[in-house]
Amino acid sequence: MSESPVQTSYGKVIGKEENGVTVFRGIPFAAPPVGKRRFQPPQDLEPWDGMYDASEFGKRPMQPDLPLTGSQEMSEDCLYLNIWTPGKKNKLLPVMVYIYGGAFIMGASSDPMYDGRVFAEKGDVIFVSMNYRLGIFGFLHLGELSDETNMHYTSSGNYGLLDQIAALRWVKNNIEAFGGDSDNITVFGESAGAVSLSCLLVMPDAQGLFQKAIIQSTGDPAIPASRATGHARKILDLLEIQPDEIDRLLDVPAQTLLETSSQIPTASFWPVIDGISIPGNPYELAARGAARDIAVVIGCNKDEYALFSQLDLGLMQWGLDDIRNSLEEMFGALWHEMADYYWDAPLDMDLYVKIMTYASFIYPTLKYTDALSSQGRVWSYLFSYEHPLFKAGHGMDLPFVWQLIGNNTFQIEGRAEERLSQMMFKTWLSFARQGDPNNFSLPRWPQFSVAQRKVMVFDLKSSVKSDPHTERNLWESLGAKEGFKDIQLAMANDVFAAQIPGSAQTAETPNLFPKKDGYYSVYDKVGDLLGNSETEAVLYSLEDAFKTPDGKGIKINKIMMNMLSKMTMAKVAEMAGDKFPEGILANMNNELMKIKK
Repeated sequence: MSESPVQTSYGKVIGKEENGVTVFRGIPFAAPPVGKRRFQPPQDLEPWDGMYDASEFGKRPMQPDLPLTGSQEMSEDCLYLNIWTPGKKNKLLPVMVYIYGGAFIMGASSDPMYDGRVFAEKGDVIFVSMNYRLGIFGFLHLGELSDETNMHYTSSGNYGLLDQIAALRWVKNNIEAFGGDSDNITVFGESAGAVSLSCLLVMPDAQGLFQKAIIQSTGDPAIPASRATGHARKILDLLEIQPDEIDRLLDVPAQTLLETSSQIPTASFWPVIDGISIPGNPYELAARGAARDIAVVIGCNKDEYALFSQLDLGLMQWGLDDIRNSLEEMFGALWHEMADYYWDAPLDMDLYVKIMTYASFIYPTLKYTDALSSQGRVWSYLFSYEHPLFKAGHGMDLPFVWQLIGNNTFQIEGRAEERLSQMMFKTWLSFARQGDPNNFSLPRWPQFSVAQRKVMVFDLKSSVKSDPHTERNLWESLGAKEGFKDIQLAMANDVFAAQIPGSAQTAETPNLFPKKDGYYSVYDKVGDLLGNSETEAVLYSLEDAFKTPDGKGIKINKIMMNMLSKMTMAKVAEMAGDKFPEGILANMNNELMKIKK
């Protein structure tokens, strides 16, 4: 435990000292959103007597139980935050608050990747992370289904964001007691955390709670209320609840709600333009100056969709016709304009990844960058370092920002990589300290303007380039067309479905891969046991995913192997149905981990 308790506005807390850094885990920042507080805005805490032991993380939000999402127990009672502080200082320190990603349906601040020690120890800042409600619990929009007796559900579709605001308000009011400067708070987030931040910038309730923002790989910030209401109707239908019986949702077991939500598209639970908590289109609000007082660093990765394509076992087996048919079906009439633009490019998986990346991540990022820069201070970046398997895919920037080179899931290592990591880490810190990312480790980075479009390209040799997004004009043209918003929303389901076992497409040809000696002894055992050769195809495709052009294969650490093998086994279990013997999943996973020499 730390030697000195800290007095908060709700009571005293005591953390744990760990090699010069004091960590406070699992501090509640709002009342548990359970019982009658389910589908309600976060409520104030009741002060406590005595000492609150902040030595363990709080419970994870309710979510699919995947190897990606940590090992903490899940519960609706999940509104907790964590603080890492360096040794005692004579002055108040900058504060960095992180919002995790996970498509708004998974994730937790207890994920080992988000350990804030490096920021406190090497960055000399106060680091904070928080949980927020996910999926159906945080983003089920009931406002338009509520009658006059149920008006308290009006902002239900954004309660996950309101949780974040409650955590930021707690930080604003209490962080000085931990040594932090309440007037120097930077919020940063990646993926769904970046989408969250894109909304927080223009939400009235969040104004004044932070001064700077770093947006890493945002998608489209919010969906129309009409679409969110359609998703809510599907949920009520599945639960056999009438719109005038919404209060019955309070009595449905949490696990039942979670299982029911899995029956509708993955990206159904997303921030909503409800006219209240998010009063309008975030792009338009930003262009009108809603975030003019907040300095922003915003960017994305060059090959965002490459990660999802590798995690989708079906895509590994696609041919030219599959790619063409998918794009034609997805973009409809717009595909003709796209086909004219890309006429001389090979119709292969690289082109598919490029198109999906632009539509899902790069175009929304560019559009929001333009809107923000028209009224405020903005710096734009593009992360282009290529992993041998996942390229500059979604999340590949995180090990660099978090100083995890040589110790990360994607096994990124090397001296040049370490230098890039140092550069990005120092840049994020410089921005947090002074509201300007420039520092001695990188070339001069000018503010972004629509007139010049100067962008920092982070790579092993980083440099500032003028408008490096060569396909911007095409996507601006497509984005202005009727129906493009619907295409983006449908695409979000394809993008994020790849993260959820059971959602990836499967091989149509059972004997696509012949039996052979693979990396893992379990391949043929699975097929023989289940009498289903398609399962062998899935397992062999996992092996092939790790091959590199030089034939040597990519070095995979045990964390990533464990993650992918569990996802694969979950997929195998889904395909096998009732043929999958109870309790064998763990045994198979153990077999997969036995790598042959």
